[in-house]
Amino acid sequence: MLKRGGRLLLRPWEVLLKEGPGPFIRAAGRKIHLGWLKLRQWKPYKERPRGLDFGTPQHFDVICLPIINWDYRFQRPQHLSVQLAAQGCRVFYGSINVVLTDDEKIAAPLITHLQERIWNFQFPSLSEKPINIYEDELEEDRFLDTLGNLAEQAGINAAVLLVDFPSWGSLALKARERFGWRVVYDCMEDHAGFSHLPVATVQEKEIAL
Repeated sequence: MLKRGGRLLLRPWEVLLKEGPGPFIRAAGRKIHLGWLKLRQWKPYKERPRGLDFGTPQHFDVICLPIINWDYRFQRPQHLSVQLAAQGCRVFYGSINVVLTDDEKIAAPLITHLQERIWNFQFPSLSEKPINIYEDELEEDRFLDTLGNLAEQAGINAAVLLVDFPSWGSLALKARERFGWRVVYDCMEDHAGFSHLPVATVQEKEIAL
């Protein structure tokens, strides 16, 4: 832990020596924030609870690759999920937060039941830092295996992948090729209006969908 903390603070000290106290404070703040995010995302990996009942599919299943987490704000993705569940679909709502693990063999998602016919799942990740789905490249091969594991656990056959943000697009297209699922892109925002996003990259991924 001390060695890890030393690595986290190395870059801010370099900034202090080269650029002065203002940039140092900002760099240190970013490192502390990154460490805090990692601690929040770190959870001991556990298998899904015994007796978790996924019910019987009445229609096609929906796998949502979201732009926000379920418990962030109750907005369009959640409203749509609830309505689809009310129509008899099983909804598997992903998380934008991964579960960090150092075990390469782990591919199964962490699954929790949210409400009737709706479940939340998290991708396990080997990343050394929290993944930012808005900017980072995803571990698509691992995540694809995780979707396959989810399908096996829940008995998913006919499914629609509901993509809420373009960074999920390549993963969704690979899942369509492997599992035969349909892909629907539901554009939530005008991404060009967000200065912190790599707009050109986002638009490129959006076009691919």
